[in-house]
Amino acid sequence: MAEQIGRSIKRLEDGPLLRGLGRFVDDLRPDGCLYVSLLRSPVASGRIRNIVNEAPAGATVFAAADLEGSCRPLTVHLTTPGAVSPARPILAGERVRFVGEMIAAAVADSRYEAADAVEQIHPDIDTEHAVMTFEGALADGAPLVHENVPGNLYYVGKRSFGDVASAFERADLVVDGEVTHPRVSAAPMEGRGVMASPDGAGGVVITTSTQVPHLVAEAVAECLAMERGRVRVVAADVGGGFGIKAQVYPEEILLAWIAMRTNSPVKWVETRSEHMQAASHARDQRIRFSAAVRKDGRVLGLQATIHSSIGAYGGRPFGPLLDPMTCAGLIPGPYDIRDYEYESFAVATNKCPEGPYRGVGMVTAVLAHERLMDLIAKRLELDPAAVRRLNFVKREQMPYVAATGHPYESGDYDAALDAALRASGYAHLR
Repeated sequence: MAEQIGRSIKRLEDGPLLRGLGRFVDDLRPDGCLYVSLLRSPVASGRIRNIVNEAPAGATVFAAADLEGSCRPLTVHLTTPGAVSPARPILAGERVRFVGEMIAAAVADSRYEAADAVEQIHPDIDTEHAVMTFEGALADGAPLVHENVPGNLYYVGKRSFGDVASAFERADLVVDGEVTHPRVSAAPMEGRGVMASPDGAGGVVITTSTQVPHLVAEAVAECLAMERGRVRVVAADVGGGFGIKAQVYPEEILLAWIAMRTNSPVKWVETRSEHMQAASHARDQRIRFSAAVRKDGRVLGLQATIHSSIGAYGGRPFGPLLDPMTCAGLIPGPYDIRDYEYESFAVATNKCPEGPYRGVGMVTAVLAHERLMDLIAKRLELDPAAVRRLNFVKREQMPYVAATGHPYESGDYDAALDAALRASGYAHLR
């Protein structure tokens, strides 16, 4: 092993993928495989009064009542004081909390029969008022997404670094701004897919399009009250993940439960509409900021208030903390801002749960600090490039530790800006 350290290791997976010989979840077709189709909530918030099952006799239908006593909700184990992440039912029983939440599963001999069966399952739902915006969720008397999440706040994180009050006292002016980022979906070429099979010895084998097979195995064992050694998870070739598959989904738990219940291999592959509804979203954020600024454009201090719409549940393993806290720590960016404070709100809403996606927290943070530089330049009638240069962490400061504690081991932001200005023809655009 020692001789391998520091050596470049050739990739082994590229050849089969480039020749079209990859094996994805939907390529797996074991004998006797049953297919699963899912009934999802058509409303963002409501109480389930009844489920009328008119599926044909050839299909088996499972609802929340069938899971009682044999399948626990999906739990997030948080260690951050003050953070709350309610357990997520595998199938909604009493309430639905977002469009796309699973209510029932139909199992049949083909995916087409399973899909037809789902259309014959009719949920009777009393629709309730849904909270979809920050203002709506945080208003006095707003409906609660969860009874155990008061004020619809999963978490409020507040930190202060340096002496922000002194920075504002010394400032020649204060520059305020706001940026928002809408919800996005990763939309990889291959959506999510799960196949589960009993192993014949009291265990289960799950093949899933995932980036975190060990986390899936731990969650399945926990939810199904199985020994960890009896749960084997195989990560098939993944047709794109980008972080959206770096978490545990209730579909993975459900397929394992159905396989054990039916003693048959079972498979589910999501449709594109299911992906847009129920695969995790990201970046539903708003940042409001105030900067203490010198008249030459130098930022002396910065305050930021971040709101993140987490949706109806926190995903496992990250809970509701990933976007809110990552973003808060990255707002200073490449700029040498020593006096900084933030307040970050993780807000419960009746939307699809959020989860990891490329550049977690970073994208909205970049919008904020780059918007700030442009606002300063406009307010003081300065060149935006010059304002950035004045505030950059300099090459000679590397390695640099930001006020938030983030280490920067290397970087030359002036050189990077020069390259961007040349490539864009900036001198001719001014």
